[in-house]
Parts: sequence; structure tokens; C-alpha cells
Amino acid sequence: MLSNCLLARVSFIFFTILDSTIHAGQQALGKRPHAYARAIALCGETILMSASTGPRASKAALYRRPLHQAGGFEKCEQGLHEWFSSNINTGTLATKGHYAAFGTSEGEIFGSEDAGLSWQRLATGLVPVRCLTVL
Repeated sequence: MLSNCLLARVSFIFFTILDSTIHAGQQALGKRPHAYARAIALCGETILMSASTGPRASKAALYRRPLHQAGGFEKCEQGLHEWFSSNINTGTLATKGHYAAFGTSEGEIFGSEDAGLSWQRLATGLVPVRCLTVL
């Protein structure tokens, strides 16, 4: 398992290649192209990263990228909202093997059994999720 320091380094490296997927989405919203990375996790051989338009953003999403392949991140869409109204924060994104889950400030929990390719809402109506662990 990668240490937190290595994950932070991976986050920095891959933040620099958050490509046109995020930028195009932000331009469509009338925002200037700028990516703000918030959470990162390794899910099997896939990197999951949350990003938004800023620290108090009203448009946030989760992105995925194969660990050992060149290229940018792609937005996770299947089973998720088009945009989340607040950031998916560090501590609310958790993985184990190819399973991933995250919680939102709106009190929802989503899970994926295929390293973030598709998602299913597991819970709704909860208090804001501040921490999540996959056992």
C-alpha cells in the first residue's frame, strides 16, 4: 500500500495533467479553466481524484485514470450526479482493492465495484459525511 507521502506526490504529479476534461467542463459552465484537486486514492491499478473549480466550489466531480498508462483523467459519470455542490474531500474517499466509496456533504454515500468506472448510490439523507472507511 502506498504511504500518504507517496499519495501526496502522486496527487501533485497528476494534478499537473488534469487535462481538457476538467477544463472543458469548467468552460462550459462559464468558469475560467482552473483545476482544484482535493482528494486522491489508489483503487487497484486506478487513481481516483476529486477536483472542482475551487476550495468553495459549487461544481465538483470525481475523476479516474489508470496508474500505469499515459494520458489524462476522465470524469466518473455512470451512476453519479453531473456535478456535486461541494468538494469531495480528503477522508471521504476510500478504497480497498478495486472497491471505492465516497461520501458527500449532502449526506450521500456512493460505491463502485469496478475501480470507479460505474457507481451506485448506497445511502442518502445522512448527515454530511466527513470521514469514510472501507473495511
